Amino acid sequence: MIAKKRTAFTLLMLMLLLTGCSPDSPPSSNARGEPDRTTDTWSSSFESKGDKLDFLERYLIFFSEVEDAEFHVVYYDNSGGLIPGPSDWDIRVALKVAPEDIPLWTDGMEKSVPDQIGIGLWDGLKTERVTWEERDSPEYWKRPDSNTYLVVYPESGILLKIASTVYKPSPY
Repeated sequence: MIAKKRTAFTLLMLMLLLTGCSPDSPPSSNARGEPDRTTDTWSSSFESKGDKLDFLERYLIFFSEVEDAEFHVVYYDNSGGLIPGPSDWDIRVALKVAPEDIPLWTDGMEKSVPDQIGIGLWDGLKTERVTWEERDSPEYWKRPDSNTYLVVYPESGILLKIASTVYKPSPY
């Protein structure tokens, strides 16, 4: 009888553990009671610029006013469940800002080697409203101790940003 209870208890605990960590059923909130942030969202899924920018601000700090943006946000919120852990993300953004605001976005970053980041990472984000021209010479930036990169087109005010725990740049 005791062996059956132990077996039943073990099975119950195993089911709870597997259910709490299942990627198919993310928790509705994390350990702090905040809503689950798991998403795989393209900016093209929003009908208004305001809704698009409001959504993006939940995943990215805006250092100045943003005129427009195109993005793909992939975020796995691993902070809930039975065994919380660090979250994973891959956020790729093309932003249009005023050219004079670019220093606000590069503050705290270091100039980077162009070969670490290929412009092709953002090809799926080009639109008529947010585009970057090859004639505008880009500047490359990296946030120290982070996997956050910026490609800046200073004349047109275009910022291509990637913040990722997944993307691994090529070595210089």
